[in-house]
Amino acid sequence: MSQVKIMKTPTFERLLSKLSPEVQERILSEIASVLSENPEAGKLLKGSYTVRFADTTLRIKLRSFRVGDYRVIYWYDRFKNTVWLLIVGHRKWVYKLLRRL
Repeated sequence: MSQVKIMKTPTFERLLSKLSPEVQERILSEIASVLSENPEAGKLLKGSYTVRFADTTLRIKLRSFRVGDYRVIYWYDRFKNTVWLLIVGHRKWVYKLLRRL
């Protein structure tokens, strides 16, 4: 299997920057080591979500990747072999934020 391309959305970047540097480093290293090798490692979330990408609205199935008490919500595009990192946050509130996507 070829290397998976990992793309970060502006929302993901903004939410990541609000976390402590230690947590940021841990999350990014887990993403690089696990998701780049197995993009389907995360738990498939129930239902489908409407997400806007570059002036296009898509109805997609999202996944949740666990890093300690934090969750990374992402979408794996099989056709382009790309992981799109959408949001990141503490497990207490990240799913509430996901509903507003």
